Amino acid sequence: MTKIHVAALAVALAVGLGGSAWAATAQELWPAQAGNTWTYEVSGQIGNGTTHEAKVVATSGGWSKIEGFEGTHWWYMSGQSGRVWVWNESAGNYSLVFDLGLAKGAKFTMNFPGATCLDKTTWTVAEKNATLDTEVGTFTGCVVLALVQSPCADAGLGEVAFAPGVGIVRTSSQSIAGPKTSNVIHALVNGAEYKRKKHDAGLTACVTVDKAVYELWINRMPSIGPVNRPPRPDTMTVEFRITNNTRETIQFDYRSGQKYDFVIKNEADKELYRWSAGRAFTMALTRDTLRPGESLVFTEKLELRESQGLEGVFPALGAGKYAIEAIHTTSSTGHRLKARVPFHIVLRVAY
Repeated sequence: MTKIHVAALAVALAVGLGGSAWAATAQELWPAQAGNTWTYEVSGQIGNGTTHEAKVVATSGGWSKIEGFEGTHWWYMSGQSGRVWVWNESAGNYSLVFDLGLAKGAKFTMNFPGATCLDKTTWTVAEKNATLDTEVGTFTGCVVLALVQSPCADAGLGEVAFAPGVGIVRTSSQSIAGPKTSNVIHALVNGAEYKRKKHDAGLTACVTVDKAVYELWINRMPSIGPVNRPPRPDTMTVEFRITNNTRETIQFDYRSGQKYDFVIKNEADKELYRWSAGRAFTMALTRDTLRPGESLVFTEKLELRESQGLEGVFPALGAGKYAIEAIHTTSSTGHRLKARVPFHIVLRVAY
């Protein structure tokens, strides 16, 4: 991409492709001055604890070349709207990737040539003006985008969270090897440094789910028997991980055989489901020992369906946005950690 092409495109995009105005522009939500860097730590089944970096290595005519986010590409963040474009080097054109200025719940098509499992995919604005508690601070006015549907089982990027003045603070992705979340742990943005917060007792907790969006399929195919069948369920795999980042061995005491719990809440933060409800646990005192660098991992498979009264099955959950909260139920002081992650449910109809 030459400087002439870059400058011309910057003018065309700013004048001819303006989006709906709102409080924070794309430039504010993803600051991309030369030298800006973001370091992320991975949590999940693959690469847990590893780090990777994204960095603005060059700028020209309003465009920014960023290494470490879906490869290396030239990006243009609008200063008048929430739109973000990427430059397609081989085709010599640009395409819209993110539309951060849309209202909550609105959908858009991601056009990302060369990214097989992202190009032409449908995304939604999952959260708008949200407050996000991250490893480097708590931020307001955040925008969270979520993948609605992908043609690939190895879907790749599934969620991106932006914080004004900071940039991308969290991404989630899905692969055949399992889910993965990258959380920002350090950032240098426009001269401001964001450092990782210290955790009490040197423990970290994270919860991941295997998909960002779950589907309940309603079968309307002609058949013998009842026409209106209940939706076919989907299954969520949820993993709760507690890691000892100290140099000391830590012990967790439990008053029963229960060591963790999972709670489902709606957008109003109302509890709709608790995994432990109706379950029986041994009443014997138990203990876990966690050495430096080790992790406790708790995994459950939960069936998502529109029925209730069955052990391990969600209460009636329709299409919408939810969050699952993981709780460490130890009786040890200061070690009762929590973590949560959002997810979505959509209804599909098969004719």
